[in-house]
Amino acid sequence: MARRTIDFGIDLGTTNSEIACFGQGRMRVFRNYLQEEYIPSVVHVDASGMLTVGRNAYDLTIRDPENTVSEFKRFMGQEHKVVFKDSKKCFTPEELSAEVLKELKAAVKDSLPEEDALRAAVITVPANFELVQCAATQRAARLAGMEHSPLLQEPIAASVAYGFLEKLPKGYWMVYDLGGGTFDVALMSVRDGQLMVVDHSGDNNLGGKDIDWSIVERIIYPALQSQYNLPDLTRGNQRYRDLEAHAKHFAEQAKIALSRRESVAIPLHPERSRDADGREITLSIPFSRAELEQILEPYVERTLPLCQEVLKRQQLSGQGIESIILVGGPTWTPYIRERLKAEFNVRLESRVDPLTVVAQGAAVFAASQMIPEEFVQRPKDRVYIRLEYKPLIGQVKASVGGKLEWPDGNGASDGVTVQIRREDGEWQSGRIEVKDGTFFTQVALREGCANTFAIAIADGLGNNIACNPESFTITHGLTIGDPPLTRSVGVELSDGSFRIHLERGVTLPKSKLIKYKTAKPLTPGSQEALKIKLYEGEFPIASRNHLIDVLEISGGAIDRQLPEGSDIDVTIRIDQSRVPTIEVFIPHFDKVHKQATKIKVSAAPDPIVLEQEFRKEQERVEQLRAICDQQGDSALEVAIKAAHDGQIVEELEREIGAAKGGDPGAAHKAEARLKELKAALDSVEKLAEWPLALKEWMEALDGTKPLVNALGAAEEQEQLQAYEHDAEAAISTRSAKRLKKVAEKVLGLYWRIQFRRDEFWLSAFQGLATGKHVYQDQNRAQELIQEGGRALERNDLEALKSVTQELWTLIDRDEQWKLGEKIDSDAGIR
Repeated sequence: MARRTIDFGIDLGTTNSEIACFGQGRMRVFRNYLQEEYIPSVVHVDASGMLTVGRNAYDLTIRDPENTVSEFKRFMGQEHKVVFKDSKKCFTPEELSAEVLKELKAAVKDSLPEEDALRAAVITVPANFELVQCAATQRAARLAGMEHSPLLQEPIAASVAYGFLEKLPKGYWMVYDLGGGTFDVALMSVRDGQLMVVDHSGDNNLGGKDIDWSIVERIIYPALQSQYNLPDLTRGNQRYRDLEAHAKHFAEQAKIALSRRESVAIPLHPERSRDADGREITLSIPFSRAELEQILEPYVERTLPLCQEVLKRQQLSGQGIESIILVGGPTWTPYIRERLKAEFNVRLESRVDPLTVVAQGAAVFAASQMIPEEFVQRPKDRVYIRLEYKPLIGQVKASVGGKLEWPDGNGASDGVTVQIRREDGEWQSGRIEVKDGTFFTQVALREGCANTFAIAIADGLGNNIACNPESFTITHGLTIGDPPLTRSVGVELSDGSFRIHLERGVTLPKSKLIKYKTAKPLTPGSQEALKIKLYEGEFPIASRNHLIDVLEISGGAIDRQLPEGSDIDVTIRIDQSRVPTIEVFIPHFDKVHKQATKIKVSAAPDPIVLEQEFRKEQERVEQLRAICDQQGDSALEVAIKAAHDGQIVEELEREIGAAKGGDPGAAHKAEARLKELKAALDSVEKLAEWPLALKEWMEALDGTKPLVNALGAAEEQEQLQAYEHDAEAAISTRSAKRLKKVAEKVLGLYWRIQFRRDEFWLSAFQGLATGKHVYQDQNRAQELIQEGGRALERNDLEALKSVTQELWTLIDRDEQWKLGEKIDSDAGIR
């Protein structure tokens, strides 16, 4: 590899992908053989197994949908495989992405024949991508033959492009990136000459493709059903695969056209589709910009709170930013621009093409990244110079060092010198003496541009010595700060909670050690293991977040007992490309366990399980509403509405329905939305815990205090006073958990006294025998009631107690006040 810096940047998109190069201060976006600056991220495989990628594959989506696939970026990091019908060939999302990357490499080869192979490139990812998705992107790069592929967040790339190609705004600005499959928002600023991500947010399941599906479901399908006999016409139904492919294709075309026109006609004429009566389907559906804006509204409304959330965390208002940089094809839509203008009243920037701005920014960043020495090609017939310098710098003086490596391995002769000259001829270093094979100097830069320097080596007699490289380039300009961690990373504790090690927003690379205790003993030679479970996310319950990996220390790996409560130190490290490493030190063994994480691929969700879990959450909402009605708590009512609004319910029902129809993308989206709903309801439950705990305490005290005063022993009366003191402390700190525990102790005292009273057992049995209770086994309950009656007749109190206790176990108890779900955790630390 002749290049010293990476230079190439790639935007690997859901809808389209681009590649650009920034070298010698010039930007170049590569065109494919059709002279387009981007290629559709689409792959077609015919019956013979031949692959077609890009525009021609995109055109086949409506003619041969069963052998064409797109939008596979959304499946990165997930257990998902695409089987092409005719060839039976099977591809993972990473393998499909690799084919797109190969097509981009081909565009470079066509334009730059001297590039024998493109083996390094910076690849962009959404800021909100999970670690598993980042790891999958790098696997795709390796499959495409790219040996080195640093990752860069898309909002950073867009800001970098403006920093070099246009004048950046002062103060803060926002990057609003609405792509085909994801949405990112980032708050950016320049601090001390460095471009920094101040804060960010996003949604990995919100993009132009979701808008396309809404057009299909709200405009196209209703029009079709009004004209043709199409039973069960729903997304994902394999019976209508050709029709669905046509509808989706022309929905996207109509959406794009309405960015420039007020109305369009959506043409549908799928050659292989017939309705249930055998009629050929031919339809032209009118579609207006006003109708599109109604469809766009909920999606845009979902992005705005994410933007405001970023500003709020930094204590800024909309007026606190100078401008908004627009990224992604959907941002050409007039409605989106109007809503952003109305919401923030700042200038919207789109001077750099929103479709290619990310690739251009990635290329600028790539020009600041050195190619690792192991990937650099070294000619065998000349001196190799192992150069050390920063390719991008904000100062006008730059340090340059080098080590000479001779082809014969014998080392340099005496008197060897190096001379460096700037190619404009206005600066040169003079002769620099080489000592022990190394040299060091400083070079002068011209401001705001790329500075290329020629290198010359001479022996002690002044004869030139052939060397490689013969030149290098340093660009003077805005430097780029360390990237932030986009999601918190931590471990699961034995109670199911999530303990954060590295918080979202910290700059990378970063590491942190936290001390824990083992939650259970570990015996030598046993099949059990101490599990350290690594998650990323923000939710307090670990299982709501994404499981990255599990480090297991098995009983077979130890030679003596590890007692419960033993000290254990856990260190998590994450590098600049968001690759995590976990290290565990156990002082009891004086041993370190280290693991470069094998990031777990997400399993494909089962639509039936998703539906069951959704219904369970619906029941949970009703439980919370019942508590809200009883308590009359307006704050709780507002929280329930915010967590469970109609849009969330409608979206989940729609995506689960599509998943049941066979759409895997809908299944993964439903799973993500369901996690969000669960976490939101977790927060509502926290809010509901306090009034409920206070109510339970008052009821327990009101029922127990008169009984203790009347029938309790002296020590029981003292015990109740101690419990009241504990409750006062819990109330002063509004600790629902602590107050619940005190209430349970008071109820225990209540039942202890009641169980001593014969009258209690008589009254309890009569209440069970004559009351309108629902029993789990009605026949057995009747037998017990008859048996209890006979025990009463013979005055057998012990038999009556036994009958009463069994009747209690048969009652179908009302669970409506029981909040939350039991967290089953096998994590080994606390």
